[in-house]
Amino acid sequence: VEAITAATLLTSSQDDPFDGAANAVGWGAGLSHAAVLLVPGGAHAMAIYFDVAEQVVGFLRTNLAAA
Repeated sequence: VEAITAATLLTSSQDDPFDGAANAVGWGAGLSHAAVLLVPGGAHAMAIYFDVAEQVVGFLRTNLAAA
């Protein structure tokens, strides 16, 4: 993620069984172009789709409009 300069959104559930939350927080730490979104629960991957969909669309609209 450090090598990517484009805006990046890292999402996970707080209790992801595969350490997704820790990965998202760690990968985004200190990077101004990386935003981290953690949702409650322990769902993994596409299981959080409906929890993050609106934020992802907002992120895309904001960052694609700026491009």
